[in-house]
Amino acid sequence: MAFAAFAAAHFAWLREQLRYVLRRAAIATRFFAPLVGAHFAYAERTALRI
Repeated sequence: MAFAAFAAAHFAWLREQLRYVLRRAAIATRFFAPLVGAHFAYAERTALRI
């Protein structure tokens, strides 16, 4: 039964890590999406001007 307890704790830890990573990814996406959008809009305007 010790293995079952260890496995349960391990999966709980993995789930916490996954939640943390997903939260960081969501924050990064929210931060970088406007920058990427502005970059592409600027690139399109520059390409049209050439």
